[in-house]
This record gives sequence, C-alpha cells and structure tokens, in this order.
Amino acid sequence: MNGIDHPTWCSPRLCTVVDTLPADGGEHRSEPINIDLRLVVTDRGRLSPSGIGSAYITQAACPWPTNTFLRLEVPGNETSIPLVQAAEILAQLNDLIHEGTQS
Repeated sequence: MNGIDHPTWCSPRLCTVVDTLPADGGEHRSEPINIDLRLVVTDRGRLSPSGIGSAYITQAACPWPTNTFLRLEVPGNETSIPLVQAAEILAQLNDLIHEGTQS
C-alpha cells in the first residue's frame, strides 16, 4: 500500500482501498476489538447470542473529504456512528457512569 495516504489506524490486512485505482473507492479499516456483550439484554432478549460484538474504525476512500466512523457489529446488527459523535456519546456515558458509581 503505497499510492494512497492511509490513516495510521488503517490495517493493511483489512483495508480494501486499491492503491492503483483510488477512484474505485474501497474502505480504510482498523483492526477490530471484541466487545463482551454477554450481560447486555434488550426488551427482545440478549443483544448478541454469542455474547461477542466488535468495533472498528472505518473510512470510505474517495477523492473528496469523508467522515470517519466507529462501526459496531453484533450478529445480525451493524451501526456506524461518525467518530466525532461517537467520542461525544462516550464522554457523556463516561460522565453518567462516573456519577452512578459515586453512591
């Protein structure tokens, strides 16, 4: 991978950007992390039958500026959140969790 500038988080193993054909698109992609969801229950039951989800960073490769996303996956579900918004949500959740553990 040497014809395109890849983000530092982009994994050569998972990146689908074709350096010789940048106009054809593709996706920069980080290595995923596993998220233990065994205790997460929704009104429809367990969020993930296997108990494992994953999260990774992704960005479309195209000739114009694009957002970078946090992608969350559990079997049968996938959600992408712009990274800036994901950081704001995580900060708010961190504050809420901190507040809840102070009692």
